[in-house]
Amino acid sequence: MASGVKPNSSTVTGLLVTSGSLGARKLGKQIHCLIFKLGLDADVFVGNSLIAMYYKCGCKDGFWVFDEMYEFDIVTWNTILIGCAQNGFGKEAVDIFEKMKADGVLPNQISFLGILCACSHAGLVNEGCSYFNSMKDYGVVPLEGHYACMVNLLGRAGHLHEAEELIENMPIEPDSVVWAALLGGCRIHQNVELGQKVVERLFQLEPQKTGNYVLLSNIYASLGMWEEVEEVRKMMRDWGVTKEPGISWIQIKNKLLSFVNGDKRQDHIEEVYTILKEFYGRLREVGYVPDTNFVLHDVEEEQKENALLYHSEKLTIGYGLLNTHENALLYHSEKLTIGYGLLNTPHGTSIQKMKNLRICGDCHSFTKFLSKVTQREIVIRDGNRFHHFQDGSCSCGDYW
Repeated sequence: MASGVKPNSSTVTGLLVTSGSLGARKLGKQIHCLIFKLGLDADVFVGNSLIAMYYKCGCKDGFWVFDEMYEFDIVTWNTILIGCAQNGFGKEAVDIFEKMKADGVLPNQISFLGILCACSHAGLVNEGCSYFNSMKDYGVVPLEGHYACMVNLLGRAGHLHEAEELIENMPIEPDSVVWAALLGGCRIHQNVELGQKVVERLFQLEPQKTGNYVLLSNIYASLGMWEEVEEVRKMMRDWGVTKEPGISWIQIKNKLLSFVNGDKRQDHIEEVYTILKEFYGRLREVGYVPDTNFVLHDVEEEQKENALLYHSEKLTIGYGLLNTHENALLYHSEKLTIGYGLLNTPHGTSIQKMKNLRICGDCHSFTKFLSKVTQREIVIRDGNRFHHFQDGSCSCGDYW
């Protein structure tokens, strides 16, 4: 722009895609303002990209963009359906899908993928089954992705037999995504027998996939089957499979910081640990109970709790609490402790972070209690979806 070249719709949509991929909400909002200045707000292509950007940043402004658009195309409807699915807005997705049909727009394969995924993440079993069965009414043939959503939906809800039966009756060969969805249901409901059966199929399809070993190990560990856990680890060593390390990111003052479990690299890291130790005690007083099932080691309970304390999700949240703008002076003050600064921080400041893997159950519980005690909104984008924590609850309804 400094050289006098005016950005066009392709330019701004490219910037929006980048912002969404990085979860850079502030940058995305700045580009949104630029779109108004350039007079591109009526462009349907730009509008679709705006919706996608906001949802990828875990921001509900995507609904506002949708409501303000002058015209829609099928991509618009599909984009908002996928966005609802990513953020756990299941009931909103159902309303939008029904509005789409009422407006005479015929849903396609992507539309059904979006609504089925949204139903799966929100636990809307009856609605999901109804939409899946209605696909034939629109001449849409279910693909592997649609079956994976249905298996995920049924498995999460505990209908493991029905999920297995659906796979067995598929008219197409089930791929690894479908089987992995069933294995995920086995993990949630601790079904070892079916989990072992499923993982055998997965090992045939993708013997090098780390996640399959981890899911099976989690099933064993949740039941205290430590010898079996060690057998899985031995299999991983024999196959040369290594576990992907959990990494969490948070943006503070235009700087992107990364954390790994037990991190000691970042500035003020000791203060972060101090905050976590303080809140660890405070949260226990209001009902938080550390879930040591998510530490895959046969060690004493106290050691397990210490390991949970340093999960990367908690480190990034702690760093955000320490460095938000309104309490910057407080945490630099020699006379005030970090805890005191947190107790006196104005309400309303949200913390947003990202994680490359699925958030573990203990970190999920910890963050719910933390959002209530600190009166903060905490948004976590993990490897599967967004979690919006506020006032002690999560947008996923503990269904993820």
